[in-house]
Amino acid sequence: MSLRLLPQTTSGNKYILIVVDYFTKWPEAYPIPDQEAATVAEMMKQHWLSRHFYLLQDQETAFFSKLESYNHDDMRRSKLHKVDGHSLVHKMSHDLTKHLEKKMEALEISDVNFVKMKDFSDNDPRLVYSEKFKKPVNYSYSAVHIPDEIYVMYPEILNGLKWSAALDKVFQENAKNDPGLMWQYFGSHSGFMRTYPAHQWKAVPRKPNFPDLFDARLRPWYVHASSSPKDVVILMDTSGSMHGQPMQIMKVAVKAVLTTFGENDFINVASFSSTTEWVSCFDTLVQANDRNKQIFYKDIDALEERHMAKLSLALEFAFQALAQFRENRTERWAGAECNQIIMLFSDGGTEQAWEVLEKYNPDKELPEMASERKLKDVFLDKEFDSEGKNLLSDDETDSDAGYFTAIQAYGQIRTKIQDYVKVLSRPLVLSGEKHFEWTNFYIDAMGLGMMTTITLPVFNRTETGNQTMVGIMGVDVSLQEFLEYEPSYEMGPIAYSFGINHNGYVVFYPDLKTEFEFTEDPLPIDFLDIEIQNSAKEELREAMINLETSKRSLTSLLKMPDREHVVRHHMEYYYTPVNKTSFSIAIVIPTDRTHYLVAEEPDVSESLNLLDFQMLGMHIAPWKYCHGAILKMTTPEIMSNLSKSSRETPKQCKIQLLQRLAWDIRKTEDIIDYWQSEQQEGKRKGVVATFVQTESGLTRIYPPRFVKKGWKAGQASVKDEMKAVQESVKDEMKAVKEEMKVGQEEMKREITCMIENKFVARESRIDAVENKVGYIEERVSSVKEQVQERMSSVKEQIQERVSAMKQQIDERVHAVGKEASFTDACSSLP
Repeated sequence: MSLRLLPQTTSGNKYILIVVDYFTKWPEAYPIPDQEAATVAEMMKQHWLSRHFYLLQDQETAFFSKLESYNHDDMRRSKLHKVDGHSLVHKMSHDLTKHLEKKMEALEISDVNFVKMKDFSDNDPRLVYSEKFKKPVNYSYSAVHIPDEIYVMYPEILNGLKWSAALDKVFQENAKNDPGLMWQYFGSHSGFMRTYPAHQWKAVPRKPNFPDLFDARLRPWYVHASSSPKDVVILMDTSGSMHGQPMQIMKVAVKAVLTTFGENDFINVASFSSTTEWVSCFDTLVQANDRNKQIFYKDIDALEERHMAKLSLALEFAFQALAQFRENRTERWAGAECNQIIMLFSDGGTEQAWEVLEKYNPDKELPEMASERKLKDVFLDKEFDSEGKNLLSDDETDSDAGYFTAIQAYGQIRTKIQDYVKVLSRPLVLSGEKHFEWTNFYIDAMGLGMMTTITLPVFNRTETGNQTMVGIMGVDVSLQEFLEYEPSYEMGPIAYSFGINHNGYVVFYPDLKTEFEFTEDPLPIDFLDIEIQNSAKEELREAMINLETSKRSLTSLLKMPDREHVVRHHMEYYYTPVNKTSFSIAIVIPTDRTHYLVAEEPDVSESLNLLDFQMLGMHIAPWKYCHGAILKMTTPEIMSNLSKSSRETPKQCKIQLLQRLAWDIRKTEDIIDYWQSEQQEGKRKGVVATFVQTESGLTRIYPPRFVKKGWKAGQASVKDEMKAVQESVKDEMKAVKEEMKVGQEEMKREITCMIENKFVARESRIDAVENKVGYIEERVSSVKEQVQERMSSVKEQIQERVSAMKQQIDERVHAVGKEASFTDACSSLP
């Protein structure tokens, strides 16, 4: 833990408290107004993080009757509410609509200092950690990312950076109006991207040495917003003149174009020389999803050059393919129903194809296809300079309503391919309407996981604008924001919600994996690929695509928590569209989920304010009980935060869920004592552990030691404190050792001095000792004489005593001999 100075913020904070959990390696930074101990302690108490988990099963019923007896009176005061799937899905749709309207309002601007993201360092003092963005940011201004291949000093770039700086005020106002707003950004058609709030840019966070390939113009949100849906036929010249580098450049360029197509586009690729044929197995236009594009990539790489090019046959083939696709499609959803385009990749030729153009495009219904004059100029006269710039006059280009570009080297491919996007944006400019676009979910390049983006094109509406697009405004909406509006408590533990877009691809769904980098956008997942496909599910998908509102009863397979088993269950699917978006959402509820309990707790805050001993064996699920709640917390921290939030900001909390949680806590507070009494009475033989879990996310377990993961997470802070104490003790011991060393030196000096002083006293005492020795010698002689006299006397007495004892022994032996003779004589008698 450390405390550093911070430039005073608008909220009056002057310091920044940095705390690192050494057990989980999780860092946090908090701005605080002062460095008083009470302030630091309160901040630590309210915001210290650690990890925890929770249990999902309960298999014991022995205590139910006892529990019911505890709760009988309170159950009378509680109410059962019927589960109404229609109202729940409408409420979720309404809440999402209100939430997303704020995101769209943030994009509506009339008009729009240069800080590069890459200039920020890892510990830059200008950045402060934000829990919402999971990284250090600066809310005072935006920052800019410029692709590596773009020279920052180009006049077009500098001009764009200058006028787009005015967006900072708009960004800040949007963030003020909607505190939950995520990244806001403007992607310019020239390549730079301005993002708010400012933060450090890392190309790929988990791959620090990976080159920075990011270009906003290639991101899904930019591509989808900058063009209308389209049917496209790509013609590739594979004649002999394309041999060598031109062939390789064309292959790379075509694959680069394919990456710009999205799920709303329909495409096919044909090669032409003396004949024209599709490069893949598709005999018509197909949806530009990732699966189909991968097939095109593989088949394009296998192309070889041969024969001479016949351009007229190729153009006729393309025109007929588009016409047949319009007329013969069998699926209602097939086709873009908007623009149709022919894209031609070639090094030029000698053939004139104006007869085909006059036959199939007399009114220039395909403005992206050049006219006969332009074809002649481009392919015959090669009228472009060494940099690939068009040498045709503006009048000629405008009159033909067409466009072309030249790619002369590999390094030009990425930038040149962007040019055709500008042409495709012309219909959007001419319409003059606001066109909000919702992207499919993709991986956020700035590290916040799965995102969808609301985009709004920005057009040059000046008199000299020439139907051009300036860029794209974007606002991110995270997957988690969708899930926060799910009425999970009313739905129940088995129920779930999901959303799909107008193409039937999943927008959000339980347990979707997000293990990708931002350069690896996840594959779109069709609803029928994630649920068991049958005719009923196909009808449900079609109804949701058509933005219908209804209910269907279906049999479904539910995945178990072990992710290995499924259970067949009858479910009710309630679905409705989300207004002003291209999404439809559904809530799936078991048919036997008919009611849910609404608890009446008058003071939720007080009920959640528990002492430590009251939380023994208790665990709270990491759910979003309140908006902005932090999930990585221990149970005591969760309880403290919920108590505070329910008291100070009740409108941001799910009050019904909190009331049920408080009710469950109060109703189960004696259950640990009950289990403990059973243990003491010997009624729990063979029972390893017992637990109860409620719909509010409460789990109580006995013995408490079996809350392993939760307690380990809860003990992390204690371990850190112990470690800190150990470090402190170690420092104190070191100081004591130094003091002892100094003391020992002082004692050594004192002892030496004492010994020297004692030598003088010892000489004066020697004479006295010698006199004493003489006296002792005399005394010893006297004692020696006395001892000798005593020894002589004792010796005489011992001799006399021995003589007397010898005489007694002889007399006794003589008497015993007589008795033995008498016995022998008696034994010889008859």
